Amino acid sequence: MHRKNEQIMEQKRSLELFRLRSSGAAIADGYRLYVSNFRNIFRTTWLVAVVYAVVLTITAWYASTHVMPVWLTNTFTNGTASLSTPVTIGWCSLLVLSAAAIATLAAQGFATLKEHSETGTIARAPRWFGRFHLPMTARMLMLTVWLLLITALCCLAGYLVKRGLAMLTPSIHTGSTTDLYIFWAVMLVVAFLVGLLLLPISYTMYRHLFAQKFSARPPLKGYQEGLCHLGRLFVVALVVAIVTLLLSLIIQLPQIILVMANVKAMMGEAYGDAVVLPQSISWVSLAVFAVGCFLQAWLHLSTLFPFYYVYGSIETERKESKSINFRQ
Repeated sequence: MHRKNEQIMEQKRSLELFRLRSSGAAIADGYRLYVSNFRNIFRTTWLVAVVYAVVLTITAWYASTHVMPVWLTNTFTNGTASLSTPVTIGWCSLLVLSAAAIATLAAQGFATLKEHSETGTIARAPRWFGRFHLPMTARMLMLTVWLLLITALCCLAGYLVKRGLAMLTPSIHTGSTTDLYIFWAVMLVVAFLVGLLLLPISYTMYRHLFAQKFSARPPLKGYQEGLCHLGRLFVVALVVAIVTLLLSLIIQLPQIILVMANVKAMMGEAYGDAVVLPQSISWVSLAVFAVGCFLQAWLHLSTLFPFYYVYGSIETERKESKSINFRQ
């Protein structure tokens, strides 16, 4: 019993937040913290994950039954990838609702990590339906609004760059393959650079959400410190993205197969060669999307944990640097 308690204390010390860690250590400790406390995390957030799964399932169902058929029909018949006004309004409304569901789920993960940063443990929810962290949810929704505005500005900048490049290289409209390749290569470079400039926000988010006093300002405080650790953030983001993508492909494989079957049926119908699908395909799709989205909730939550330790490492370096400067 004494040895077991020593092991628990050693694990608790090894997973404390404010320690210097390399990129690899932050990734390993982040996933280790998530896996070792998964039962408590599940009990705390399962109800929010159910709501998240329902909202994303409805969004995916609407996309596959209303958005994609209209888009494919207009593309192959009229040559324009346009949507009707009611479909566009419904689609945009569901996207906003999905963003709110994602932010709410992420808020529960951030609240769990904030609890760990203060107590060193992730407590088990006292009730069977878990816990809902309203203050953190309010902060996260406000943060989501700022992130959407920043993303919209970046998209607008990318659109202006695209228009400028199109004006400089008008031959891309006449079918010049070389200019078309150059055009999209430049666009990819621009998108990559914009992504790098946004990457420090993955650090400032934690400072913003873990602060004692709530601020409605953009989550840019500490952006310079994040920019100084851009290499570390990039490595962690790359590894986490690869792990998440591979696991997502496994989880979403049934969904991908169903979507491909629906797309094939819609394209066949557009060309007058309809592919007959079973009448129960809609209910099967709903069930598959619901299960897949519910499993995706826990995969998405896991992405917060490696960046949590990157935040702790950067904060430790910042405080040590301040202490050294103060002594000098």
